Amino acid sequence: MQPGVTEGVTEFIDIFPTLCELAGITIPDDLDGVSLVPLMKDPGNEVREFAVSQFPRGGNIMGYSIRTTRYRLTYWIGEGFRTTMPFDDDLVVAKELYDYRRDPLETVNVADKLRYRRVYRKMSGLMLDFFENYN
Repeated sequence: MQPGVTEGVTEFIDIFPTLCELAGITIPDDLDGVSLVPLMKDPGNEVREFAVSQFPRGGNIMGYSIRTTRYRLTYWIGEGFRTTMPFDDDLVVAKELYDYRRDPLETVNVADKLRYRRVYRKMSGLMLDFFENYN
């Protein structure tokens, strides 16, 4: 394979299944990750629709992000929320949406912009679906 660059969305959990496939080892069925070999063979491929990340912010607040190739939506959720709990919109203390095509440095939060209402709804749907199906 030749070196290349991809805009495909990946997660850290994808490394193990990738190594299994490259080594010719059967990928265990109970993994959350997916092999990145299709991206290595063709950088234009897509192996997942979005990636999820989580990071703490001071004072019992946790950030959960859904990242696609173009957008990133983050919910900052307080009260010790964890994905094993039912989602409660009242616990959300802030929301951020960034458009990487127009703002690659994340300088303008467009979560409340009318122009991005449809994008926000789609990304929010992905986030809520993740919360419901993660347990």
